[in-house]
Order: sequence, then C-alpha cells, then structure tokens
Amino acid sequence: MPKICIVDGCDNNQHVKVGYCSRHYYRYKTHGDPMGGRKGSSPGEPLNWIKDNSKYSGDECLKWPFDTSAYGYGVVKQDGKKRVASRVMCEVAHGLPPRGKIMDAAHSCGNGHLGCVNPKHLRWATRAENAADKKVHGTHREGEKTNFASITEAQAELIIKIAMSGSHTPQKEIADRVGVSVSIVGKILRGERWKFVAERMGYEPKAIKARGSQSGMSKLKESDILEIRALKGKIPNKDIAERFGVDPSHVSKIQKRVWWGWLDG
Repeated sequence: MPKICIVDGCDNNQHVKVGYCSRHYYRYKTHGDPMGGRKGSSPGEPLNWIKDNSKYSGDECLKWPFDTSAYGYGVVKQDGKKRVASRVMCEVAHGLPPRGKIMDAAHSCGNGHLGCVNPKHLRWATRAENAADKKVHGTHREGEKTNFASITEAQAELIIKIAMSGSHTPQKEIADRVGVSVSIVGKILRGERWKFVAERMGYEPKAIKARGSQSGMSKLKESDILEIRALKGKIPNKDIAERFGVDPSHVSKIQKRVWWGWLDG
C-alpha cells in the first residue's frame, strides 16, 4: 500500500523519503515550506490572507505563503495586476503612502527578499531611506550583484584608475583598453554606474549636464511636472496637454516617469 503525503488534505502518494509528494517536495526545496509559493490558491485567497493578518502582533517575521518573485518577494494579484505583497500589506495595515512622493514599503527586519510581510516590520520610506536600510541590512544590490551588470568590478576600477592618471585618455581608448563599450565608460566617469567604486577610490565624477527646467531645453517647470502628475486620472491627458501646451504623449511619459523621473514627487 503506497504511503500518502504527510501534508494535511493531500492524497498524493509519497515520492521521496521526507514524506512529501513530488509537488509539496518541490515547494519545500524552493521555499523552505511545503506550502510555500502556493500557485494553486483560490482567487482572492492571498488578498484575504493579507487582510486577516494586517493586525499581526508577533515580533518574528511573517512569511508570505503564496507566490513569490524570482527575488523572493511575495506576489499578490489585485485588480487584475500583480503587486508586491509587502506593499499591499503596508497599505492595508498603515494606509496609503503620502501623495506626491515615491515611497517604498521598507522592511525594518531586512527580510523582504525572504518573503516577510509582518506589518510591524513595514513602514513607508523614501527610495533613499529604503536604499540606506538595505545597505545596513546587507541586502543592497550593487556592482556585480545586480542583474544588469555588464562588466566586473575590476574593469570599473581600471576605467577609473586610467581616468585618474592625468593622461587625459579619450573615453574610446579607455573602452578599447578595458574591453567595454564607450557608453559604459561615460556612465562610470559621470557617476551613473559603479558610483561606490568611484567613492572608494576617491574619484570625483564629471559634472552631469543640468536637467529639467535648468537645462534651457524645457518649457515646463518642476512645479508643472508635479501638477501634471497630480492630474493623472482626474482629467483626460488631452486636456492636460492643452493646458500646458505639450503633446498628449508627453503627458503620459511624464506621469509614467519616463521623463523627469529624477524629480521626486
């Protein structure tokens, strides 16, 4: 007589020595919990779980029991869109973030990447505050740890070392010597990439050209940008465009922060 999976309510046969069926064993290996990352949850169950646990009072981390992203953060479907579970929990437990600023759902425990959604560990923080928290917790991704890193830290150091030598070597020559693109060299020397390496080596990035209304190329002011964002969803983009004398596509790009994304508001 085949043995049954030890998970309550599961009638599948055991396939491994630990007592789980193949499905629950996969979840155990992936999430450390045979019920972790439950893709088979009924519609609305994850959101109801958040509501039921929004007043959780324990001090230990509260692990998200449903789907997780490739980075370990909980994922929940709300209004047809996938959202980060810890952010939804922060909204339910602490209210919506302040308007007019880009705010993150920051973890005091530093275990957001492990699926923690304990409302006591969550708070609204600016992007800079959250980044500072990550550095303290050791979860900040920079340099070779990031998914978009196209060069090594050693190459970044060599680029900066050549720039600091006083030889005034052209960026194209630096790129050829190091084996990277000219674009990467420029971004490093302007402090847009691998800034922590430049700071460690005492390199002062070249001045970046003025942006926004200070560039002399934009007829919109910072206050106009904030107002355009505040009007999102209240009146049609066509009317907003006419009010500020721009193209409707420009309004959309401003609201999505494709343009003026550096402006915090």
